[in-house]
Amino acid sequence: MELYPVNEVEKLVYYDGFSGKRTLLNSDQLPANGLLDWLDLNHMFRLIDKIGEDIPADEPWKSPRAEKLDQMTCKEFLEANTIMSGARHFMNIFFGTLVTNPAYLSSALWFLWYIKQCGGIVLMSLTVKTHL
Repeated sequence: MELYPVNEVEKLVYYDGFSGKRTLLNSDQLPANGLLDWLDLNHMFRLIDKIGEDIPADEPWKSPRAEKLDQMTCKEFLEANTIMSGARHFMNIFFGTLVTNPAYLSSALWFLWYIKQCGGIVLMSLTVKTHL
């Protein structure tokens, strides 16, 4: 397999179709429209990894919250665990980027299990940011 260097010198462009705003970001930044969005995004990232700790890698259906999470879409999970519309909008884009489908098509249990198998949301977010 041939590897190619990733451009980490230039800033990333994040276009928020919700507000029509274009933002230039460093690869380690989240596109937040203020402190509350930033706090909401950080809460969501931590929550995803925290819940993932309780999901068995080989038998996710044995998670203490398995039934509830499997009956909930990623979109419903996001709506239940975010406050700010900007954070919710970004997370919908983020879900779609990670799993290549809209958040309403996957169960929260599957998504949380998937993120856990990939090393956690922090590792996944760094991967997405450096490859956008």
